[in-house]
Amino acid sequence: VHRLSFTTGLPGTLPHEPKPDGGDRRIEALRRRGGVERQAMSEVTQTRLWLAQRISAMVLAVAVAIHLTGIIVAIQGGLSAAEIIGRVGGSFTLAAFYGVFVLACAVHAPIGLRTVLAEMTDLKPVSVNGIAGAFAAVILLMGMQAVFGFYGLGDG
Repeated sequence: VHRLSFTTGLPGTLPHEPKPDGGDRRIEALRRRGGVERQAMSEVTQTRLWLAQRISAMVLAVAVAIHLTGIIVAIQGGLSAAEIIGRVGGSFTLAAFYGVFVLACAVHAPIGLRTVLAEMTDLKPVSVNGIAGAFAAVILLMGMQAVFGFYGLGDG
């Protein structure tokens, strides 16, 4: 039985030596953007962002589960919006919970947006970071406004 190697069996499918083509791996193939000198952040910073996104994802998983459980319980209990506000509005515990929820969102989503913008656009790193930072600020401000507004509606 004569066996052909993969590359001779399918000519042109694989290069003879490993080398990046830079086709669709912009972050990994930095030569498309002028080399490593154009890299925006150190490996330590990238690792910290990766870790922050993973930790915030864990917080969000728990927070979303608790939030959805609360919604389902309230709906199945036949509570109106006014009754829900009367029960939970003004609760420091719930305000703290939703404050953590908002903080996790304000960390998680902008890091993901930053990654997508860096990989899929030709924006400069400073622009990518600025857009992600502005997105984080909007999430944080609007989210905390909602938390404080809801807290202020209650009697407690």
